[in-house]
Amino acid sequence: MSPLLIFPMKSFLLTFVSLLFAATAHAQWKTTTYTLKGGWNAIYLHGDAGYDTIEALLPSTVTEVWRWNTNPDQVGFIETPLIPSSGTAEWSVWKRGLPAESNLNLLTGQTAYLVKCSGTVSQQVSVALKQSPQLPANSWVRHGANLLGFPSLKNGSTYPTMASYFATFPAAISSNAKVYKYVGGDLGAGNPIQVFSPGSERLDSTQAYWFSAEVTGNYYAPLELSLSTSDGGLSFGRTGSTVTLRLRNRSAAAATVTFTPADSESAPATQPSVAGPVALTRRSFDAVSGLWTETALAGASTTAVGANSTVELSFGIDRSAMTGATDAFYASLLRITESSGLMDVYLPVSAKKASLAGLWVGDISLNNVSSKVSNPAQATATLGNGTVSGLTVVGSGGSGYTSAPTVTISAPASNGNSTATA
Repeated sequence: MSPLLIFPMKSFLLTFVSLLFAATAHAQWKTTTYTLKGGWNAIYLHGDAGYDTIEALLPSTVTEVWRWNTNPDQVGFIETPLIPSSGTAEWSVWKRGLPAESNLNLLTGQTAYLVKCSGTVSQQVSVALKQSPQLPANSWVRHGANLLGFPSLKNGSTYPTMASYFATFPAAISSNAKVYKYVGGDLGAGNPIQVFSPGSERLDSTQAYWFSAEVTGNYYAPLELSLSTSDGGLSFGRTGSTVTLRLRNRSAAAATVTFTPADSESAPATQPSVAGPVALTRRSFDAVSGLWTETALAGASTTAVGANSTVELSFGIDRSAMTGATDAFYASLLRITESSGLMDVYLPVSAKKASLAGLWVGDISLNNVSSKVSNPAQATATLGNGTVSGLTVVGSGGSGYTSAPTVTISAPASNGNSTATA
């Protein structure tokens, strides 16, 4: 190899069992297309594709895949970035037809990969890769190499420039920093190449770039997102009713954020099918009445976030729209963009149809119970959406009647109580 190539100085024993054998249980789906050239390319997955093996997902023209594992003890680079070196903690590798030399089997999300294709740099192949989108995340390592990707917005055929995207995080492209990109072909002086003009270089969301900057942090976009759920999405499960999304505007200018619901693509053959989209609602609090109101999120909705400020939004779910069978899986996406035209994020949204069998909501009180009853009759309740809509007396027990009485339920009084009369 070229003497310019610099390798990591330390090795660590890492366990990737959970990554190698993990499978996506319930997910939302969106396809991203990557354009690969003969030789070495760098791509970034904004979602998880661990539902199948690398060999099954990628065409035969892809011969090697190297996953970059962020490591706090990396060596810095001087002339060129780190490149694949087997046996180091920074890299996990898959080689087609060589299982003994491979310790990588699945493509995880929010991760950068080097991909080697057969052929020459003039030959291109488009790879459509279905993924389950995830909440953006990055980890910048000071005095080290960072192979990162970013959720930049593609406006037509054009991405934003690096200078505009990193305006709120200028250390990433400062004069002391170095940025490299892969352009295909063999590894060497011509691949990767250094980016010298951030003002004109476009930040492609499908690519990964090397950054060497005197900075630490978690920057991935001018607008930071965090959720009240632990799984990185608007996950309502079987019984959840609300999820809180926090938006932090890092820029010195106010931003208008747009939320647009989007359908999930069909699930891969190996994954649970999607019954339909989640019926999201926007929740707002009325300080005068002290009540929450919910509005169906049927189309694009906006909110303003002031300069260098944070807002919290509450989303709900209309479970009456989930008409499928019990345990049916509903999934969709929530697309988030902002007025500067830099960022494009898809958040996963999910819920499952719950069963209300055996569930009673509220209290029932009885009076006028006869002490003569030794063989009581039974009343069977009719339940719907967690409420009692009917009571039917069955059986031959009881006292003082010759036929089973009909039970009627009055309309609720002002205190919310109803009376059932036999």
